[in-house]
Amino acid sequence: LCFTIKIMVSFAELTPSQKEELATSLAVLACYDADIEISADKINAALTASSNNVAAFMPSLFADLLARGLKIDDFLAGPSAGGSAAPAAGGAAPAEEAKKEEEEEE
Repeated sequence: LCFTIKIMVSFAELTPSQKEELATSLAVLACYDADIEISADKINAALTASSNNVAAFMPSLFADLLARGLKIDDFLAGPSAGGSAAPAAGGAAPAEEAKKEEEEEE
């Protein structure tokens, strides 16, 4: 059983720290979309250009996470990004098993 709960919250209802996280996340996405290096300085520049003020550690925190291997593509290519749906019960599983057996025989 799988279901999704959508919770709509207006921007005005976000806490100050949630607004800072959202602004920083959008600055990271703007840098990514512009295909420029994502660093604390670039994130800060995007935040300044959009008239957003965040805690001084936020751009460095996000840049550090990305430098440690966090990949933006992994977040953008989530379940709603057009990936394959899970096979129905008894659907594609036997065909996959047969294919694996053929590869093992070779």
